[in-house]
Amino acid sequence: MRVGRLAIGVVLACAGLALGADNAAGVVHPAQGVLNLRTGDVDTSRLANLMDGDAAFVTGVRYVIVLDGPLDPGRDAALTGAGVIRRGYLPLNAFAADLDRTTPKALRGLGFVRWVGTYDNAWRVDPAVLAGANGIAWRTPARQQLAAAGKSAVNVWLFEGLNEQSTLLAMTALPGCTVTSVTHAGATACISATMNAADAAALSANPDVQYVEHQGEYAERSNALVRAIVQSGSTTSSPLFTRGLHGEGQIVGLIDGYLNKDHCSFADTQPIGPLHRKILAYNTTFGADLHGTHVGGTLAGDAGDTTDTRGVAYAAKMVYNFYPDQNEPSVFGRFDLHASQGARMHNDSWGDDSLTAYDGACHAIDSFTHDQDDNLVVFAVTDLSGLVKNPENAKNSLAVTASGGLNPQGSPSQDYWYAGGSAPTADGRRKPEIAAPGRNTSSSYAFSTCSVVPQSGTSMAAPAVTGVGALIRQYFTSGFYPSGLPNLGDAFTPSGQLLKAMLVNSAVDMTGEPGFPSPREGWGRVLADNATYFDGDLRRLVVHDVRNSAFDALSTGSDTSLQVDVAPGQAFKATLAWADAPGAVNATFAPVNNLDLIVTSPTGLVYYGNNFAAGQSTSGGSPDTLNNLEQVLVTSPVGGRWTIDIVGTAVNVGPQGYALVVTGGVTEVVCHSDYNGDGVSDQGDVDALIQDIAAGTQSYPPNSPDLNQDGVADQGDVDYLINAIAGGGCP
Repeated sequence: MRVGRLAIGVVLACAGLALGADNAAGVVHPAQGVLNLRTGDVDTSRLANLMDGDAAFVTGVRYVIVLDGPLDPGRDAALTGAGVIRRGYLPLNAFAADLDRTTPKALRGLGFVRWVGTYDNAWRVDPAVLAGANGIAWRTPARQQLAAAGKSAVNVWLFEGLNEQSTLLAMTALPGCTVTSVTHAGATACISATMNAADAAALSANPDVQYVEHQGEYAERSNALVRAIVQSGSTTSSPLFTRGLHGEGQIVGLIDGYLNKDHCSFADTQPIGPLHRKILAYNTTFGADLHGTHVGGTLAGDAGDTTDTRGVAYAAKMVYNFYPDQNEPSVFGRFDLHASQGARMHNDSWGDDSLTAYDGACHAIDSFTHDQDDNLVVFAVTDLSGLVKNPENAKNSLAVTASGGLNPQGSPSQDYWYAGGSAPTADGRRKPEIAAPGRNTSSSYAFSTCSVVPQSGTSMAAPAVTGVGALIRQYFTSGFYPSGLPNLGDAFTPSGQLLKAMLVNSAVDMTGEPGFPSPREGWGRVLADNATYFDGDLRRLVVHDVRNSAFDALSTGSDTSLQVDVAPGQAFKATLAWADAPGAVNATFAPVNNLDLIVTSPTGLVYYGNNFAAGQSTSGGSPDTLNNLEQVLVTSPVGGRWTIDIVGTAVNVGPQGYALVVTGGVTEVVCHSDYNGDGVSDQGDVDALIQDIAAGTQSYPPNSPDLNQDGVADQGDVDYLINAIAGGGCP
C-alpha cells in the first residue's frame, strides 16, 4: 500500500479518445486561462484583471476567479478563509463567485488566483434563445404553437446556492410569463417557464441568473433471446438466472411513453402500489404507447412464462413516469421522485436529437447521480447517424448503442453494430460506452392484452442493459461477492458507478465492428457473466466501491493503491468509474474532476487507462484527461503481482469517490495493516478495528476484524494489527 508516491501533472491536451474522432471539427480543447462557455470561449488574458487594482468588490455582483491549476483541500480552505463564496465550477480551473467579503489584495496574497473579472451579461443567455422563438425548427406541435405566438419555453438556471424567490417574482411579473416548475439540481435552482422570447433574452440583466436555455424537445427513440445474450453472449445460456438472480428485491425506474398497465407483462388484480406485483408507482395519467410498453416489457415485464412477454429483470418491480415535456420539464425531478420510490436503476430511451450540447438536463442528470450515488441512469443514444446527441452526453449516465439481435433470417447477429450515434461528444468524451441487442427485439405490444411485437433501435438495447444492471445489483445485495455464493453477511449496496463499471468491464468486442474500443460500439457488447464471479469460475473478481462522502475519497494530489496476484490464462481487465460533479450549465467542457487509472505489471510496464492500440492496452502514453470511465485491458497478462493506482489528478469539486472493478485470474493482496483501506497504516486503522470488534461489524471488506484468523475478533486482533504497523506495515 503506497500513498502519495505518484506525481502526475495536469495534462491539458485532450487525450481521452484514442480513436481519431477527437480531432473532429467543433470538439472543445480546454486551455489554462480560457473559459469554455456555450456563448463562446473567453480568453481571460485579453480582459482586464480586477486583481490589478484595489477597488472594492460589489455585493450582488457575480465574479469569476481563475486559478493556476485545480482546486485541492488547501486551496479550498484558503479561498474560504479569504471570504470567497464559490457559486459553481467553470472550465478550466475557474469558479463563479461572490467576492464582497474579500479584497483584491487578499486574493493576490493567495498566490494561486491568476485572474478576476465580472461575470458578463453576454454569457447568460444561449444564442438559440437570443435568436427568438422561431430560431429553431421545432418538431412537436406544442413547441410550434408556442413559437407561432412569439413565446419560448426556457429553463432559467441560477448560480449555485442562490435562492430563487427574487428571480421568480421578477419573472411572474412579466406579461405573458407562465412558470411551469421550480426544481433544484443539487444546490442549483432552475425555473422553467413559457414567456415572450424578448423577455427571455432580457433575463441577461438579472445578476442571479447564470444561464437561460431552451427546454429540451424530447421524443422517444426507435426478448427471450435478449435475456440470454446480455448474460452469456449465447442464446441458450442464462447463468445469472441459473444462480437465482431474476431481479428479486430490485426496483427499476422507467421514463418513457405510456406503459400499458393492463398488458399481461404488467397486469395484476391488486391496485398499483406496494401490493402490486409489478408497478409500485405510475406517476402520470394512465395510457398505452407502443414504445413505452415495449421498452418496459424488455426491462422487467413478466407474464409468468418464458415467452417474449418476459423481460431481463423479470422479477423486479418498477416505477414509471412519462418523459419530460414543456409542461413538466424537470429531468432531475423525475429521477429524484423515482429514487424516493425505491428505484436505483433508471432506464431512458428518449432524448433530444436536435442538440449535442452539454445543457441543463445533462447538469441535472450528473447532479442527481453525483449526490445520490446509489443510482445509475441508463440512456439510449440517438438512432440517427452522426454524433451522439442529448442528454446521453451526460457524464455519469451509461450511454447504450444497439448491436444486432436477430437478422432477417432469424439468426443471432449480436457481434455487429446495428444503430446509434457515435463518439465523440462536443468536448471529446466517449459516448456510447456499451452495446446490447437492439434489432428485431420481440417484446410487449401495447395495443393487446398479451401479444408481443418486434421493434428495433437503441431504445430496445437500453432496457436490456438496465435490466441486466438490476441483476448485477442483486448479485451484490444478495452477498455473492466475494465468495461467489449467496451470503447475506457479505451483502452490500453497490453504488451506481460500481454497476456502471461492472457492466462495462463485462463487455466484449463486437468483432463485426472495426477497432476496439470504437466510436460506434464504445467498450463493446454487455456480457454479464464475464464480470460476475460465481463459485468455481476461473475468472475472478475484485471490486472497491468508495462513495463521494467516504473518508477515503480522493482529493487533488492524493492517490490509493492495491495489488493483485494475476495467474496467466485469463485476460486482465481493470475498469474505473466515478460520478463526476456536474458541469456548469453554460460550459462547453463538462469534465470537473479528473482521476487516473494506472496499472503496473510485474515487469514494470505502465498502462494508463484508455490508452489502447490493436484492441488492448499499450504501455506508455499519457493519462486520459476527459472521461470518467477508464479501462485497462491486457489480453495475455504475465503472471505475478500487479499494482493498480488511482490518482486524484484534479479534483475541483470534492472529495471524489470511485468504483474499481478488476477481473481475470486475479486475487487481491490484502494489506491487513491498512485495515480501513485509506492507503496509510496508522492509528486510524487501530481505531477502525476496535470499532468493528465492538459493533460486531465488518466495515472494510475484504479485511475482516479477525485479522489473526483464530476464529474470534478480539484484543488479540488489535495486538496483531499494532505489531503489523510497528513492523512497517505492508510492502
